[in-house]
Amino acid sequence: MAALYLEVLGYKLIKERYRIREGEIDLIMRNSGDMVFVEVKTRTGLEFGLPEEAVTKTKLIRMRRAARSYLAENKDLNWQNVRFDVVAIQIDSQNDSCEIRHLIGIS
Repeated sequence: MAALYLEVLGYKLIKERYRIREGEIDLIMRNSGDMVFVEVKTRTGLEFGLPEEAVTKTKLIRMRRAARSYLAENKDLNWQNVRFDVVAIQIDSQNDSCEIRHLIGIS
């Protein structure tokens, strides 16, 4: 759902579920020359808070490690900037709907 949402916004999917021992990245996308590493968080209720609140500093450190590894493996890719985004999906099963929030350039 997150990849489709971003593609509608003009992003191009490069890779899904990139994993190394030190971390992982849910989606690797390209947007206007930028390499975008995306963390996707989904919640069906608020018992554990908003989905984006689950992206901790530790998670960001692991994402950065995985991003460095991916970029080192793919030196031939042409990109201008690198950034980290979060796509938060809040599902409301009672109303059979969902809300998608895109946080751009988290740090």
